[in-house]
Amino acid sequence: MTRQHFFPRCRRVFTALSLASAFIVLRSAPAQAAGILVQPEVLISRTASTIDQSQDEIFDVLQYTSLVIQVKVHEENITANKWVKVHLQTGNTLSTQDYKTIQSVVFDKTSDTAPDVWLEMVSIDSATPLGRYLRWQAEFEDPTSSQWFTFSAVAVGRN
Repeated sequence: MTRQHFFPRCRRVFTALSLASAFIVLRSAPAQAAGILVQPEVLISRTASTIDQSQDEIFDVLQYTSLVIQVKVHEENITANKWVKVHLQTGNTLSTQDYKTIQSVVFDKTSDTAPDVWLEMVSIDSATPLGRYLRWQAEFEDPTSSQWFTFSAVAVGRN
């Protein structure tokens, strides 16, 4: 195995282990069963003001009562003084009209630099409760088509 292939795999394993540790620390009760969901690094180009995750990539999270989610912006081409938001959304059907935003993480070109990492925790007890499905939606403030960013997400679920 070459260095090119070994180090990204190690980084994924360490990220997953870090999230698992964070999840256990954030919850007072011991984890009974956990699962890891991964959104590999994806390039999002502004083709509309909001871009939804592809339906065939949406996470089915029915078995989890809570999730700790890490979102990481790797690279970006965002206009100065503008932002891109990654909305974490939940719904009980795959219909695009059913999704409600649980939490939004903002990458602000003025104050943030890539890479940038956020941790969020959502549960069935949140203000917007965790439904059957979890997806991301990207929203761009700048209307020009040259805007893009890459991000990844890892979620550790507890049932």
